[in-house]
Amino acid sequence: MYRIVVDQETGEQIDALPYEALVPLADLLDVLTIAPWNGDPINNSHPGGPFLALDRPLDDRQQAEVRSLSTRATITATSFINDYHWGNFRGDPNRMMERYYDAHLYLTNWGTHRIMLRLPRDLLDIDVAEDHCVGDK
Repeated sequence: MYRIVVDQETGEQIDALPYEALVPLADLLDVLTIAPWNGDPINNSHPGGPFLALDRPLDDRQQAEVRSLSTRATITATSFINDYHWGNFRGDPNRMMERYYDAHLYLTNWGTHRIMLRLPRDLLDIDVAEDHCVGDK
């Protein structure tokens, strides 16, 4: 079992979410505490960026499409797991989230931390979401 710890700013952002967004967030956090990547723990010596499909598993065609992005990744109907020992990932995490996955977590030992969650469009008001965005994406 894993434990998720959020910093104060993240906690405040979660507290500001509308009630309707808390249920899918709780479901996602439950999944991440049980099996964060459906595989081995992340290796902090090398950046990793697992993707999870929670709402709908990838079909064979979709799995073949993401396979074209990495020959080393472990790919299932519900996950894409790659540990980068050399080079960078050829895919675009934003596009992968748009087309295939519901959650993405990227961690490095040099301090880069990114989490991406795909929520139903009508679940969260765009003005509320923009209050919690960092940068221009």
